[in-house]
Amino acid sequence: MKKVDLEVTGSRLVIDFAHTDLNTETLLERAEEVLPLLIALISADDTLCRLTDEELAERDRAWQAMDLMCQAATQSATRRAELLEAIASGRESIAAHGFPEFSGEKSVDV
Repeated sequence: MKKVDLEVTGSRLVIDFAHTDLNTETLLERAEEVLPLLIALISADDTLCRLTDEELAERDRAWQAMDLMCQAATQSATRRAELLEAIASGRESIAAHGFPEFSGEKSVDV
């Protein structure tokens, strides 16, 4: 992963891509894309923190199971985004990842 500086002050999060050498032209669009996920996860954490000991005892295992599913989905999305970059750079071909119809140079109308 590229070096991205994070700073949290209270409820303010600063994400600094200055040391990545990435073109940040699409930064706002991509941030808006992942923001609903971040809000949903923080909201779930907040709700868990507000549970009484009795409620926590009743719901903790289910919460942990769903949290693991969320972590797995996030890791899967990260791997797909890395593949997206590899396809854009030409290091990978989409044809090798379940789309053989894109193996030729000619575009295929779908």
